[in-house]
Parts: sequence; structure tokens; C-alpha cells
Amino acid sequence: MTMHPTTINWADYKHAYGSATDAPVHLAALLNSDADHAEAIEYLFGTITHQETLYSATLPVLRYCIAQLPELANDARDDVISWIAWVGVLTNRKDSETIHETDRVLDTFLAYGPLASSSYAWVFHQWRNHATVLAAQVRAQLENCPTTPLTVAAYGAWGGDTTPHLASDDLTMKIAAAWHNHSPDATAILAEALINPDLEAALEEFNSEIYIYDLLDEFFHRNPTQAEVTAIATSYAKSEFLP
Repeated sequence: MTMHPTTINWADYKHAYGSATDAPVHLAALLNSDADHAEAIEYLFGTITHQETLYSATLPVLRYCIAQLPELANDARDDVISWIAWVGVLTNRKDSETIHETDRVLDTFLAYGPLASSSYAWVFHQWRNHATVLAAQVRAQLENCPTTPLTVAAYGAWGGDTTPHLASDDLTMKIAAAWHNHSPDATAILAEALINPDLEAALEEFNSEIYIYDLLDEFFHRNPTQAEVTAIATSYAKSEFLP
């Protein structure tokens, strides 16, 4: 679908710093292979979703990025996909009307097939509140992606079996496999990971897309034993890092 930024009346929309009339120049730059895309990417993260906020301009910018996905400059595509995933995070946190774009996002990414982006699979993880997209379609798509922690976590979120990855020697991969796997073994791994001194480093390897409070929230929804809760509380009480 072709969509030109100048066809939108940006004066009707606001972002963190006021009117979104500056959107066309930044969005057009994302399509220009010869442009320096750093400023346009900063515009997405720092203005359109400034301080983890969804503004009235966020939705039309999201729609534009989705519509232009295959036309994005190669050097910009990975960062734009990361931003689309980030909007999914904020949409779920804020219970925003942007949630109604979920099927559009998923249908678009399914239509184009796996893209050369480290964040491609993560879009499916963060845009999960779908109405019509079949989980089997998403799982099949993710099976064609490189096996990374982001892919494994997304696969588990859509009902895929992540059990084989629970035995990984890599802590980041184990966390990804355990996050949406509610087996006793996975829950035990999650409990161990939460008190592992290498947890912060492991999450950094996850491209900063998983945070300790995400894991804690998931863990406590599993009705842990008193012993598990005590172990975690004791560990954090002795640590300089408190989530």
C-alpha cells in the first residue's frame, strides 16, 4: 500500500513537542537510502513516543511505517521495526486505542515474510492482542526466523513449545524459553534466573526488550511457593540492584 506523508493533515495531530507538522520530512527520510536516518529514528523514539507516551500523532505515524514497510531504506528498516515493537509495548501498558491496530500490524508482517531484522520476531511478541490472526500462522512464520532469544520468547507467547530451549547453556535463551512456558521445569528456571547474579547481563543480551519487572510479574502470576518468594526477596535484599 502506498502512503505519502504529505497526504495526512499533520496539523490535526500532536506529539511531545506540539504540532506534528514536522512529521513529513522525517518520515520521507526513512525511504531515502542516501539520507542519514539517525535523526528520523530519534524522531520516532524521542518525539512520537517521548517518555513512553502515546500521542495523537503516534497512530498515523505507526500506520505510515506499517504501510511503507517494504519501501523503507535498508539502513532504517531494523530501527523502524524496533519502534513498531516498542509501540506495541506501550499500547499494552497504556491500554490504548492503538490496540485496534494489532491485526493490521500482524497481517502486514505475515504478508511480507521474515525480514532481515533482529526485532522482526519481537513485533509478534508485543502485538499479541489479536482478533483474527491465527496463532498457527504466526508460529509457522517464527519457525522460519533465526533461533534467537527474541524469536523463542515470541514463539512461546503464541503457544509454541519452547521446552527444548530450557536445556540451553545460555541464560538469556533459558529465560526466553521459560517466560511463556508454564511447566514446573520452566517455572523453576525462572525462579533460578531471578536470583542469578548474571541476570542483568543476560537481559542486556536480550536487546533490552525484557526487564526484570517483566520477569517478576510473570513469576508471581504463577503462584510461587513461599520458599521461592523468600529466596528472591533475600537475594534482592542483599543486592545493590532492586527492581
